[in-house]
Amino acid sequence: MPEQDAAYQTKDVEGRLERLQERVQALETTRTVVIAIAAIFGIAGSWGLVVLQKVSGMQTQVENLRAQVEQLQKGTQQIFDAERRAARLAEQDFENSKNVQLVDFRSRAQQFLSEARQNVLSGFVSKDNSQPGWPLDGRHPSVDLDLPVTFQHPLTNPEVAVAIQGLDANTPAGVRIAAYAVNITSAGFTVRVHTWATSSVNGFTISWIAHGK
Repeated sequence: MPEQDAAYQTKDVEGRLERLQERVQALETTRTVVIAIAAIFGIAGSWGLVVLQKVSGMQTQVENLRAQVEQLQKGTQQIFDAERRAARLAEQDFENSKNVQLVDFRSRAQQFLSEARQNVLSGFVSKDNSQPGWPLDGRHPSVDLDLPVTFQHPLTNPEVAVAIQGLDANTPAGVRIAAYAVNITSAGFTVRVHTWATSSVNGFTISWIAHGK
């Protein structure tokens, strides 16, 4: 992986840098010792020339090693900078990915809600005895009153639930009434209101809700 490669390179450069710094320090110590010996015993003749040549050679090695140390330090810094840039880019990619996922989630949620609204319909039907031929006047022991409902748009395999929302009745012995959804199709259904035991009902309101699959 890129992160592991960068970490390995950094560790390798740091190790080389540490070894070069140790060599520089050792050469500087040796050069100091040689100069001190030369100062004590004096520099003369061929021996003095050899000492000067050794000091000069050591100075060159020290300078070369210091140059290598500087190059390695620059390389180490470049690796650190690259690692930081890579970390920032990874963080940006992660944030961008989260934003994309959030946008996608919101889009999917909106699509789901839109589809849900299209698949759920509701409404109500009302009827009362002001209309001619009112059958729920209690004169019959059992009566069914069917009221057709047409959906605003077709639903696939709909399920329908109905409930009595309002009721006007004046039967002293109690009101017996029920409501059902029958003849359910993709285009609509029928609300069936059923009364029995000569129950008298003046009017009602039936609410309904339909859900397509």
